[in-house]
Amino acid sequence: MASGSIDPVVKYVTGKVSKVRWKPLPSGSIGSSDIFVSGSWDEEVNKICLWRFSSEDQPMDHTSVTSVTEPELVCSCEVQGDVMDLQFLDEERITASFSNGCVAVLKYRPARSLAVIQKWAGLHRFKGGGAAPCTALALLNSTTVVTGGEDGRLTLLKVDEQQPLRTIDNADNATVTSLACTLHSEVLSTSSSRLLKVWDLRKHDSKPARVLSVSDEYLSIQSMDRHPHQPHLVALGCSSGAVCFWDLRHDGHPSSLAQAHQADIWDLKFHRSYPNNLFTCSQDGALWHWDANTNTTQVPPQQRPDSIRQRPGSVRGEPDSSPWLSGAVSHGKVDVRNYLPHNKLSVNALDIESRHLVCGTDSEAICIVPNLVVR
Repeated sequence: MASGSIDPVVKYVTGKVSKVRWKPLPSGSIGSSDIFVSGSWDEEVNKICLWRFSSEDQPMDHTSVTSVTEPELVCSCEVQGDVMDLQFLDEERITASFSNGCVAVLKYRPARSLAVIQKWAGLHRFKGGGAAPCTALALLNSTTVVTGGEDGRLTLLKVDEQQPLRTIDNADNATVTSLACTLHSEVLSTSSSRLLKVWDLRKHDSKPARVLSVSDEYLSIQSMDRHPHQPHLVALGCSSGAVCFWDLRHDGHPSSLAQAHQADIWDLKFHRSYPNNLFTCSQDGALWHWDANTNTTQVPPQQRPDSIRQRPGSVRGEPDSSPWLSGAVSHGKVDVRNYLPHNKLSVNALDIESRHLVCGTDSEAICIVPNLVVR
């Protein structure tokens, strides 16, 4: 059963939180990251902040008690515009995108400072000349970044070069809402026009290799994540509150659909090591943990979505496929728990690393669910 060992740790901050991301552990490391980054939006002065969070098991009478503390602010950097996306390039560098169309690389220095070391100004602009928000980032590798914006443009950046490596001006006729890289040369983009596009960067033309469309019923696609072990499987969060699971080996309809949230799904993530666990957050204030390891639903009704059911047009995957494709979600054969049942304002972003789940909200709070049970 998907559950957390303790209640969420809540840290109230100055400003609405638009993005959160855990710092990756060094290759080969064991344990959980204790550093994450956050970005704010809708403030007179927005900030990117680096935080440290600790959680330890302490022995007590032949058992152990988890000791947790509120996140501690390590350092921060004031920025211009709303923070639209954040990605760690490596252990020291962070790439960020902003509502003024800019993209920047920031570096964390041992002296507890966070500073911009590279910036691409006006990377995204509307045809009329005004700045277009850079809405999404994805990493091809630790030195190459793909960006997408409200202008429908995609750009390919090398972090140590000032000029973009490549620009696709008319990648979409609507806002690019999310990006994901499945291979070294393949990028997925979603848009508010309900389109999922597959781009092969080895080709020199400006046309996608494939275009897939979600039914009008689900409105626009707001978020996306790819399965860490099966790159053909992607999860899409829609403005209707539905989650779509798509097997990219097949065209047509999504393999599985679930109507869960009551509003836009702003972010969703598979657990990197245990991908039968999915996490979603929404404008409706909910933070869900979906556990597809079970065949029965044991979560109390008041903590479950209003509706998890098969939707018209979905297809059942092969019996030996991932549970996300097999129809388990559509038929309610998953445990689903809301970690913020009393929250009413939007949960804008989440990230999961090892056993710790972090999210940022419009209630000017960062919430951490530590020591999750995942399998």
